[in-house]
Amino acid sequence: MRDTLLSIGLSGDLFVLTANETLLWYLRGLQYILVSLKLSVLYRIGFASAMIAVGAGIYQKKIGPEEESTRLQTAHFLPVFFQPELMILSRESILKLIDSGELVLEPYSGGSQQPASYDLRAGEDYVLKKGECTLVHSMERVELPGDVAATLMCRSSFGRKGVLIGGGYVDPGFRGNLTLCLVNMGPEDVPLPAGERCVQIIMHEVTEGSSTYNGRYQDSVGAVGSRI
Repeated sequence: MRDTLLSIGLSGDLFVLTANETLLWYLRGLQYILVSLKLSVLYRIGFASAMIAVGAGIYQKKIGPEEESTRLQTAHFLPVFFQPELMILSRESILKLIDSGELVLEPYSGGSQQPASYDLRAGEDYVLKKGECTLVHSMERVELPGDVAATLMCRSSFGRKGVLIGGGYVDPGFRGNLTLCLVNMGPEDVPLPAGERCVQIIMHEVTEGSSTYNGRYQDSVGAVGSRI
C-alpha cells in the first residue's frame, strides 16, 4: 500500500491520516456511523493533530509543521466518509476467469450471474427458523484464484424477510462449498428450497498479494460447523 497521506477537510481544519492509519480506522470503526464518532481535529499551532475515536480506544497522531508541509503535497482530499477503493469484478471479468479455468463456480448458472456479482444457490432444502442461525451450504463449489477475494451479501429479497448473513468474507485461494451462516431475525420461519438463489458473492481484485488461504475450512464439502 502506498504511504500516501489521506486527509479530510472539516470546517476549515485539517484531519490527516496515513494510508495505513486510515485503513486501521476503517476496519475498527466500520460498525459506527460517522456522526457517532467523536472527532477531534485540528489545532494547527505549530503542528497538526489528528484524533479519531475508534472502537474502545483513541488513536492520536501528531505531525510537525515541516513534515506536514512535505506530505500534503501528495495528499488526497476525500469526502467526509472514507471507504477504501475496491476493484469489483464485473460480469465480463468473472466469465473471463471462468473460461480460463482460474475461477471455479460449479455448477455454474447463467441465471445467477449478475452485472457485478453471482448469486449462490442453496445446496439442499432448508427452513430458516426464526431466531436461529442456519448453516446452509452453497450448491456451487467455489475456487478463487490467488488474486481474487470475495464478500458475501444476503440477497435483498431475503433481507426484506429479516434474514442476515454472518461470516461474509472469502480469502484468495479458497476451495470448496461455502458455508453460508444465515440468521433469521424476522417474525416467521423462511423456507429455502434447494437451488434457490440466496447469497450474492461479490469478487474483488487483490493487488500485490502472494499469500492464499490454507485454513481449516479448505476443500469444504457441504455445510461445515465451527472448527474452533
